[in-house]
Amino acid sequence: MQRFMLTDGQWEQVEPLLPGRKGSPCWNGDNNRKSLKGMLRVLRTGAPWRH
Repeated sequence: MQRFMLTDGQWEQVEPLLPGRKGSPCWNGDNNRKSLKGMLRVLRTGAPWRH
């Protein structure tokens, strides 16, 4: 397993807390998991966030 990968169980707990839930008229949230994975990586490594 990759170091910064979320398990399906972890994702199921976090997903309802994020914007863009299924049925939301504005944002569909397709990239929420990818975005969260990137944020966790930056927090764990202290790596600078690229623009």
